[in-house]
Amino acid sequence: MERTIDVSTNLSTQVAPDTIEFEINIIGTCDIRENCTAKYNVILKTMKEALEQNGLPSSILKNKSYSVSPHEVREYQKEDSDRYYCTHKKIEGYDFHASLSITQTLREGLLEKIWKSLSSCGEEVTFTLKYSVANKHAIKDKLSSDAIVTCREKADILAKAAGVKVIGLKDAHYTFEREDYGESLGARCARETVRVKDDAPIFNPVEIKISCYVGTTWDIELLPPDDLL
Repeated sequence: MERTIDVSTNLSTQVAPDTIEFEINIIGTCDIRENCTAKYNVILKTMKEALEQNGLPSSILKNKSYSVSPHEVREYQKEDSDRYYCTHKKIEGYDFHASLSITQTLREGLLEKIWKSLSSCGEEVTFTLKYSVANKHAIKDKLSSDAIVTCREKADILAKAAGVKVIGLKDAHYTFEREDYGESLGARCARETVRVKDDAPIFNPVEIKISCYVGTTWDIELLPPDDLL
């Protein structure tokens, strides 16, 4: 008969963020498909020029995806007191959507420069800012290692009380939770939340909490009678 003991633990740590990540979206509508790409290129050029005007290289802006799709409009008709059904669909122009990003090491003044650059590019540009940690994998490795040690200590205590001893780790599984603190504001909202037109908000990033849950199964065997005394 297989003899095992299950032990789990939760460990967490808090680290100061060292990286900023901007996720940027450009969304617009044009009457014909060909105009979408032309309009997007104008906005993209504006963004790059804004970065350079704030002393930043435009190369930090990375393209992730770009797509164009028909702008569908649906017409509805009332069927009864509280129900409607679609009577007609028609295409009115085209929508374009581009996804871009900026990821940089956090340093004094950089976040404000990027914020001001993106906030000056018009209503079609929205963005999300979050803080992160560059060496999160090393932190997770250390956290999971510490969790295994803690599980072994718990297993030894439980095994001793049950009159058995731990002879080795049979299985372990990990679950991580990473809580990033960030700001989520569009360009329009960003402009409306600052007192001076060209100033960025004051940012106070909090520490990032990284949590690790570890569940373990340990092989055990009975203690010799003398060890039970």
